[in-house]
Amino acid sequence: MKYATALNKPNLSANNQDKKYGVYNINNNIVMHHDIHNGYNTMYNKCDIIYSELAWKHGYDIFMNKAGFKKINFNEYVSDVCKFLLNAKKPAIIITGINDSKLYLQNLQFKTNKIKLQVHNCNAMALFYNISPIIVNNNIDLLTIISKNYNNVGDFCAGYGNTADIFYQANKNFVMSDVNPYYVSYIVNKYENI
Repeated sequence: MKYATALNKPNLSANNQDKKYGVYNINNNIVMHHDIHNGYNTMYNKCDIIYSELAWKHGYDIFMNKAGFKKINFNEYVSDVCKFLLNAKKPAIIITGINDSKLYLQNLQFKTNKIKLQVHNCNAMALFYNISPIIVNNNIDLLTIISKNYNNVGDFCAGYGNTADIFYQANKNFVMSDVNPYYVSYIVNKYENI
């Protein structure tokens, strides 16, 4: 699986260098360009769980610059993620850096459980809202378990669409979005050709 990170050059193949904006409905799945700083998108209403691997503070400015967006400081990003989760009103799992998790826990105005796990060989923290913690060693195992128990996942930091891939393999649905139109293009092109 490809991993979207601000610390490496995006690994997009030549046929995915276009930018895609808007909303794409592909076989009852949604892929869209969306910036959570603009608030909750009602396309996520069809989801029964939210799962997202968030930008980490030490790469956030780089990531936003690569996406071509104005710089919004990391504290505002954390605040907007928390507002998104409150508006979603459904079970949610967010993955973040261990140090960053402290900032989320300070901003979240609801009971949240947490576990440490590995994400692409990096130490990370999974925060669970409206869902009991699932004890696993890594993000792929976590996604595999939730894909067995939920029917439609929402991921607002979709990157290359790893969350979509695991739910698709389980014959489940997804709503994917990313602020970076290159990643939106990558996911759309992949699923339009299946």
